Amino acid sequence: DDVLIYIVDSNSRGLQTCVVKFFSLRAWVMLEGCEYRHDTALRAVYPNKSGTRLCLLDESGRGWIYNPSASHIFQIEEFGGTDGRHSVTMVLWDDVDWGAFVVVEGETLATYVYSPVSINGPVCTKIGSIGIGANGDMKITPNNTKLPHGCSPISIFNGRITCQRQNGQLDSCTANSHQCENKAWNGEVSSIF
Repeated sequence: DDVLIYIVDSNSRGLQTCVVKFFSLRAWVMLEGCEYRHDTALRAVYPNKSGTRLCLLDESGRGWIYNPSASHIFQIEEFGGTDGRHSVTMVLWDDVDWGAFVVVEGETLATYVYSPVSINGPVCTKIGSIGIGANGDMKITPNNTKLPHGCSPISIFNGRITCQRQNGQLDSCTANSHQCENKAWNGEVSSIF
């Protein structure tokens, strides 16, 4: 709440790079230890509420998660759709579920979960329907949420997305990833979470 996070274009030795900077509004100083230099130009930065995790969107449409406290960055798999063709226009972090965020991909929302600790290190997973086979294999099928016509998402709270209609009224919908459903998947147990 007390940190300003912004992007500065940098042209160093003929290479276009961007620097993500952090400024403490309370102490009125730059937070030099959090600064991050990205190899390509950045289009946008989407911090979570506390500024401890950032989703970066670069010029090529790739998404990145940056953890400023650990100075760690990694690319988000399946960002912008499985083929990367969908244009990402916005990222919203869930105000309740600290690791969850939604990505606006055209007229749909995709839900991702950031896990800072896993057997593979920090990972970000696009979630949806999960099926568990008879032999214990898991299959995740992304299940994007269709945005109501003419709505622009403005916030997400525990999977409930608040949108603004073209006439200024507010509307809401629940992300498919947060609907509690049980379905059969080829005779096997499946659920959405």
